[in-house]
Amino acid sequence: MLGDLLGPFANFLKRWDYRPTTSWFSDFVTVNWNSRDADLERRVLGDVGSYGLQLSRVLDAVELLLDGTDLATLTPEAQRTVVRLRDLADQARASVDRHRGPDSSCLIGK
Repeated sequence: MLGDLLGPFANFLKRWDYRPTTSWFSDFVTVNWNSRDADLERRVLGDVGSYGLQLSRVLDAVELLLDGTDLATLTPEAQRTVVRLRDLADQARASVDRHRGPDSSCLIGK
């Protein structure tokens, strides 16, 4: 069936070797309102790591600081903030686990 669709192009496609030499996907793309910092963003991402890595380290540190915090001693608003943060960390960890597998070395919460 595929041969019928390809018709005269069948032989062409058998021999076609397409290897793009563009740099479309190696360029840094910034989508924000502060494009004058694109060079800085590129530098930080190259030197430090992806936004996901940076966020996971921040979440790890905040969870460490919150360990042992008794929610009952916090205001209802502070309790919601802590719960939302822990939920965010759990969702990020679950996302990494779904992508890499549960035996991965996920940085979040470890």
